[in-house]
Amino acid sequence: MHGLKPEFSPPLIASLGFLLLALIIGRDHSCHGGLELYVIAGLIGLAFLLSAPFFKSRQRAFVAQFGLSIAYAAIGAFAWAGSFLIGNMNFMCRLF
Repeated sequence: MHGLKPEFSPPLIASLGFLLLALIIGRDHSCHGGLELYVIAGLIGLAFLLSAPFFKSRQRAFVAQFGLSIAYAAIGAFAWAGSFLIGNMNFMCRLF
């Protein structure tokens, strides 16, 4: 147990950030710039998750870092979409 590092911290931080942002934006602000902000934050968050294992787990082999990178991005994508639904945000604001 000596020297164990919590490998779940980057996806947890990103997931909580997605949830908090989705709850702040909500249905009321999603059509007034909130949806664009949420998409930009999600893309930045996914880029962070893809790169985090290469900075955090330097002692691991490249294959392990790559696998963690894909796993983090998958967790982040599910959290991003799930937070969108939990925040009750609008996807299409107006058709015309």
